[in-house]
Amino acid sequence: MRYRAILLCAAITLLSVSFRLNAQTGAADGSGRQVQAPLAVVYVQDLTPSEMGDRIRDILKTRVAEKLESYHLRLVAEPVLVDTPDTGEADIRIQPLLAQSLPPEADLVVASVFRIRQTAVDIQFILLDPKQKTVLGGVLSRARTGLTVFTSVDAAVNDLDPVLEQYVSNRYQYKPPEGVVEKITLRGGVEGAQVFFAGRDVGRVSEGALNVPYTPFPVGSRVRVDIRKEGYHPRQAVIDLPGTQVESSIPALQRESRFGLGINWAFGEALGFGVSGRLYAIPDWTYIQLDHYRHMTPADKPGFRDLRHYDFGISAGQYLFLSYDSLVRVAVTLGVGIIYTSPADFSGPDFSDVYLSIVSPSVELNLHGWHFYVQPQLKFTLGLGDNLLGRSWLATSIGIPPVTLGVIRTW
Repeated sequence: MRYRAILLCAAITLLSVSFRLNAQTGAADGSGRQVQAPLAVVYVQDLTPSEMGDRIRDILKTRVAEKLESYHLRLVAEPVLVDTPDTGEADIRIQPLLAQSLPPEADLVVASVFRIRQTAVDIQFILLDPKQKTVLGGVLSRARTGLTVFTSVDAAVNDLDPVLEQYVSNRYQYKPPEGVVEKITLRGGVEGAQVFFAGRDVGRVSEGALNVPYTPFPVGSRVRVDIRKEGYHPRQAVIDLPGTQVESSIPALQRESRFGLGINWAFGEALGFGVSGRLYAIPDWTYIQLDHYRHMTPADKPGFRDLRHYDFGISAGQYLFLSYDSLVRVAVTLGVGIIYTSPADFSGPDFSDVYLSIVSPSVELNLHGWHFYVQPQLKFTLGLGDNLLGRSWLATSIGIPPVTLGVIRTW
């Protein structure tokens, strides 16, 4: 009995060792034969070298290696840190970075590239078949920095599961995905503009171009692109992906206007000129405007004096309907003001007429920074104090409101 117990224990030990060796060195193919498990290489690249970047790099090196081992993918060597290129951007397929140092026996390359953005870190994982020079899959994840960086990076690494599961389930007869876009290059926009591709932050325009991190979009897809930059109006576009290699243009951004200065002239107050200044509460949409117009009414009868008029006004304006980049725009203003009238060679006090500017519309030709406009002046004088005009609508000698023609330069 004792010999039988010893033999039974020996058999169990041999089975356990055999099982472990099978799990570590191979797996069964469809015919039940044992085959060698793939050899993997891990590369980690930090696009924002910093103390926080060093922590994330170390976490990624450990977690990605553990993730691969959990799928029985054997590492050829310790994870490798790739030096950040001078351009600050990673190649979409990472191949140029790996060409010189790739171990020849490697069956799979897992590249991890990350960039820190304030309180978040974007992490891009890419799987490559180094022998076929083919992208096998990839995923773009976002994690939080700070105290939760460990768990956040863990969650990002777990996003690799679907890609690894697909690779492992077909690893001895794997074929690269067909009908999938491999590389997307966007050109245009504004230098430094932030680009969101299909809702995900993919980087900033640098030297007029941006390579979109690899994501396996089907060929023929149409993807929304959002372009943003501080101080500029955001834009949207839809990009077609007709082939595996796509190069497309994105629209330029227009700078927001926050200030404006202008000059104007009014029909009906021809012997004069005006100046104006704007402060935009909402860039290119809502503004406060200060106006000053001075003109003269010549005496039309002997013995009468010329009249000098000084018009000071403040108004709030709002553009309607049409976009900030429309060639023609419509706005309305509402304001108050006062007109001082001083007869020539008159030593007495000036007359003052307080008025309301009631919903004065304007039509504007918008030439991106230069605004040429026409605006009737719907002013109603209130007849307050020592006034000259009484309670009436301001009108020209032919009975229509004064019409202002002007230009404003905005920036």
